[in-house]
Amino acid sequence: MRIFGVDYLCKRGRIFYFRRAIPTHLVERFQRKEIKVSLRTRDEFTARICCREISNRFEKLMFRVARMPDLTKDKIDALLRGYFEGLLSKAEELAVMIPDDPDIDITFEIDDLQSNQIDFKKRIGKRDYDNATLLDAEELLTTNGYRIPRKGNEEFEIICNGILRARSEQSRILGAMLQGDYENTEPIDPLFKGVQFPGLPPVPGDKSSPSASTVSSVINGYCDLKSDHDWVPKTLDENKRILGWFADFVGPEKKIKGVTVDDCRDFRNALSKLPANFTKSKEFKGMSLREISQKAGDKPKLNVGTTRKYFGCVKWFLGWCEDEGEIASNPAQKIKVMGKVNQQDARHPFSKDQLIKLFQSPQYTGHRSANRRSSPGEALIKDGKFWVPVIGLFTGMRLGEIVQLLVSDVRQEDDISFFEVSKGEDDDKNLKTATSQRAIPIHPELVKMGFLDYVEGQRKKTPQGRIFSEIKVGANGYFSHNFSKWFGRYLKQVEVKTAKTSFHSFRHNFKDGLRNAGIEDSRQNALMGHSDGSVPSTYGTGYSPKVLNDDLQKIEYPSLDLSHLYVKDS
Repeated sequence: MRIFGVDYLCKRGRIFYFRRAIPTHLVERFQRKEIKVSLRTRDEFTARICCREISNRFEKLMFRVARMPDLTKDKIDALLRGYFEGLLSKAEELAVMIPDDPDIDITFEIDDLQSNQIDFKKRIGKRDYDNATLLDAEELLTTNGYRIPRKGNEEFEIICNGILRARSEQSRILGAMLQGDYENTEPIDPLFKGVQFPGLPPVPGDKSSPSASTVSSVINGYCDLKSDHDWVPKTLDENKRILGWFADFVGPEKKIKGVTVDDCRDFRNALSKLPANFTKSKEFKGMSLREISQKAGDKPKLNVGTTRKYFGCVKWFLGWCEDEGEIASNPAQKIKVMGKVNQQDARHPFSKDQLIKLFQSPQYTGHRSANRRSSPGEALIKDGKFWVPVIGLFTGMRLGEIVQLLVSDVRQEDDISFFEVSKGEDDDKNLKTATSQRAIPIHPELVKMGFLDYVEGQRKKTPQGRIFSEIKVGANGYFSHNFSKWFGRYLKQVEVKTAKTSFHSFRHNFKDGLRNAGIEDSRQNALMGHSDGSVPSTYGTGYSPKVLNDDLQKIEYPSLDLSHLYVKDS
């Protein structure tokens, strides 16, 4: 095809394109019949130059691909053994981490691994390959320079079979490690015999940087910069997750300059089709975001607020790329997520019946042991799991603010005991916003339950420590991580959990308590850690604990009787 005096140059509308057929003998490897690339110009002279340059690159690519070696049995075995080595590294990491996590039941994990191994063996025999296996096979092949179709290809099926065998072996070996049975951690599958443990995976940030200006490399640079100056660990993890979806969607090795408006629009559209809670669903495990959006069907979708937040992360990132000169303009700038945020999607306060059921559950009336709090018994352990929920109910503090409290954060002024919610001098204490720093008087109900005595006991043990020192930091760097998971499980166990209630519901209960007590808005904001948006509110140090204490005394939950928790001599 020769148009405008140049081979393979064509025009659609007012934009010029390079378009060329792939040689017939290479169509199967590329899984397409032609390559078409927008030259992103309306100028014919510029288009001719670009077309010749792309044509030369096309010839070089065809030359390399035509000479790529075929997949022999030895090469397939080498790929699979390398894949298995990576799984061994992950198993070694999990064997170190799982025993240190107080919220993981090791017996359950071992049983689950044994069940997985049985399931893998059944699927190996039936040649039944799930989406996770198919995706792993594709990634293993493409990252090593091979492009072969899924259907009707013997090599692809051998790779899938090997991946299931590798995952079966990993389950068996990790189960043995968790039982301390290291005599049975050598690979027994003939395909993987002799593969050695490679050691733990590299620490994040301690790996070789990818080639510059690809989508993945620029995302890494952006996240590194933000984590150094702006983001707390939780924000970093969330952005990495969302931007990772975007990178996988457009292609991690794609040049950042090649990201188009169409890419961003397609990503927005895929987000809008995602089912609610898709990250927690086993049905979609191992699928790409694109596949999940295509197979979501009629399942309830993500709410508009969540979709807007996800797409906003990408828009902010591309805006930063524009500011940094990585791209000429932000291709997502004018793309919007349509729809209204449904207020019904927000968290609800606990109902009267839920509060009664929760605080009459074994956690607060007597339980079997520290690890079996939902089972009735003689024990009544007053530790963090006991105190944190009642503090949430009577202070409205966020979970993260409560679990990071130091004993020195319980103070007294003008005979008023109060919590001082503040950021620490190191990274162990964080606040959501600047207005989160505040003083919250300690409610009389907490005093009657013996909370101040509990704090004094903790102060004697560790004068500079945290009040709830037994609550360990989670995998995401936050003390709230493990507690949040435990509390969610406990709510289910005592049949209080609903889709719209969580620990954050206490904050809604407290807000309702403030409204029902007739507290004026500015003092409500002071107690909740919200800004009231007025200029005068930015002056001075805010309300004193004594003034706020008068308000706090008025907060009550009439249907809730907690007298069974009072200390007898208080």
